[in-house]
Amino acid sequence: MKLILLIVVIFIETLVHQVSSQQTIYSCGGVVIEASTISYKLNEEIAHEERCVWTVRIRNAVSYSLNVHRVGSWSGREVTGACISIESDGTTGVHQYGVLDDKGTTQLRTPCHVLIITLYFMGGPQIGKGFSMTITPTFDSYKVSHDSQHYVINTNEGAFAHPPAGTATYSDNELSTFIFVPPGNLHDPNKITSLTFIKNSLEGESCFDHLLVFKLRYREGRDNAWSSKQLKDVDKICGDTPYITWAHDDLIMVIFRSDGSVNNAGFTLLYADLPFRV
Repeated sequence: MKLILLIVVIFIETLVHQVSSQQTIYSCGGVVIEASTISYKLNEEIAHEERCVWTVRIRNAVSYSLNVHRVGSWSGREVTGACISIESDGTTGVHQYGVLDDKGTTQLRTPCHVLIITLYFMGGPQIGKGFSMTITPTFDSYKVSHDSQHYVINTNEGAFAHPPAGTATYSDNELSTFIFVPPGNLHDPNKITSLTFIKNSLEGESCFDHLLVFKLRYREGRDNAWSSKQLKDVDKICGDTPYITWAHDDLIMVIFRSDGSVNNAGFTLLYADLPFRV
């Protein structure tokens, strides 16, 4: 137990890339906190099995518009979008937009509190190229906690305590995300990501505060998607689950939701990139 507690307090700040409003983003993934343009490998080839995830969480934004300026050749490369939101009935919405290859402006749904942009190369006879996209927020009355946290993690192993070290409890109306990308942003079919949830404390044994687990699934054709059946004790984790482990050979996304009352000490996520064995 002492070893687990020691691991829990580790907080890896270098995994979060925050981008200012005056910059164009050239990096493969990160957390975007201001209106920005992503311009990634527009005239370069995407690496075989490359994965990039940009989490867009702009303070007080309730939706976004996406203006695709240029898109490189497809040839097995896809860029998709997904909106995560707290709906008017209090549920967690995950609305997926599929492939974002059309030039011009697309206004996303309201609410869209967190926007996930995912680039991945699934293989093909030729190597695809990148894209350029401007993200513009829409502001309105806002009900998501400003203490929500967002991480894009691409290292071999580590641990995250939520809430972060120095904070006793998580906040009301949180919508926090943890996205686990293969190390170096390159998918290896011979590796899996092992992810373990350890409960510190949630709201009793109820599902008022909970985690949702989504996995990137390959589908025939061009429309891969984040997949989750949101089944309790499978990919919806509530206060009565002390620990659970998942494994997946591609991207994993964890969403943490809290309601409007009763804050607790949260949870820890342990992750590792491991060899795949049949």
